[in-house]
Amino acid sequence: MIRNTLFRILFGFLFLLFCGAVWLAYGLYAPVSLPGLSGKVETGNLQIEGRSRRFDYYRPATLKPGLPLILMLHGSRSSGEHFRRLWRYRFEELADRHGFITLYPDGVGGHWNDCRKNVSDQAHQENVADTKFLLALLDEFVENQGVDPNRVFAVGFSNGGHMVYRLGLEAGERFEALGVVSANFPENSSLNCVLEPARRHVPRLLIINGDADPINPFGGGKVTLFGQDKGAVLSSEASASFWAEKLGSPPGQESVRDTQWGRYRFYSDGRVRLLRVKGGGHSLPGGYPYLPAFLIGPTVSHFSAADELLNFFLSAPSGHLPE
Repeated sequence: MIRNTLFRILFGFLFLLFCGAVWLAYGLYAPVSLPGLSGKVETGNLQIEGRSRRFDYYRPATLKPGLPLILMLHGSRSSGEHFRRLWRYRFEELADRHGFITLYPDGVGGHWNDCRKNVSDQAHQENVADTKFLLALLDEFVENQGVDPNRVFAVGFSNGGHMVYRLGLEAGERFEALGVVSANFPENSSLNCVLEPARRHVPRLLIINGDADPINPFGGGKVTLFGQDKGAVLSSEASASFWAEKLGSPPGQESVRDTQWGRYRFYSDGRVRLLRVKGGGHSLPGGYPYLPAFLIGPTVSHFSAADELLNFFLSAPSGHLPE
């Protein structure tokens, strides 16, 4: 009797473990239909401090020198190749339409060494020189791919979003504008970067955060991922206000605009914008749900974060979104 009960418990545990592994494999490797594109995705490697760092990039076939570039930084336990599929290749479709390169590097061990301290992944524990790597990668594309150094942008999701914050602090002059999805700026108690006085150029910033995100809380607090403590973060509004202050603006939003999928708050004459995604979880609006909703919250499908980010990047340095 006891043996049968133990067997059933063990079988149930293994079955749940199997189902979890299948879902994770689906999230990481589920096929997403590749749209018809003019070019193809290429792969390269760059040596930095004794490490061979891998990256993927997409360049439309008809581009001429002087083109923009969008640096795309994946989330935790991921890769550049996975990040492309997570967007359902939407950025590549937009690259064909508007004429820019998308660049997807890989973090070490699937992570980026962002501004948070006491994080246990390999990139943080080994203090990987990610800023140095990413800036060297941009130099490579400016020199050999005809990228205009004044038209460089960056997008990051989750851990990648935290890395985008770090790039904006340490190398803001290299970027025209930044986009962050599902990431708030660390609280002082969790901050591992030096907050220097504002540099000569602070890039524009769009933050897209869901208000039903169980990992990166919209209202701030502790970030947790599968039970691991990832430090404490500011609220989304405080994160936007922090960046607006870096731009020299007083704290507080300047205006609000409601949309069918959420609410925009505009700071610094529109140079800093926060989009609160109504009912959005820890995922990419318009992307595919890489894990079940009970782990990451809902994946909003009725609008595309990729399109919102590109509208922001290509809009005027100040003012509201194009109608």
